[in-house]
Amino acid sequence: MPDSIAAADATTIPVSEEERPLLKHLDDPDWVDDPELVAQLRPVIEPLAAYYFLKAKTPKGRMIDSVARFHLGNGARLERIDWLGDVSAKGLRESAGLMVNYLYRLDDIEKNHEAYANQGEIAASSAVKKLLKVEGRRLLDMRLS
Repeated sequence: MPDSIAAADATTIPVSEEERPLLKHLDDPDWVDDPELVAQLRPVIEPLAAYYFLKAKTPKGRMIDSVARFHLGNGARLERIDWLGDVSAKGLRESAGLMVNYLYRLDDIEKNHEAYANQGEIAASSAVKKLLKVEGRRLLDMRLS
């Protein structure tokens, strides 16, 4: 994920005007120590992470994240986005504390690899896809308001 979500151009992050001030807290390394703030950020950050891993692309149409490209290109499935999976200073700075798990299921590796290599399809668990649906609803709500 970007080094500083809060520092990104306002047009590049699909969040509502009400949610945008929350993202500024990510630049403070102590945000993770405030349980109320953590609870407010989670429903904003997790769907953004799903969008980042499943939909966001470089200008050349490739996944932005090189580690994700590696695992998905080798036939893994994006299994889980772990909220506060890495609360080290580096983890908070580089990924808002998120970690991602990939699953290599022997029976699915070739199918996942071929789908990714030939059609750009990303194999993802239902839990990760559900987060993306949350993001889609948020985007629709933003356009309607």
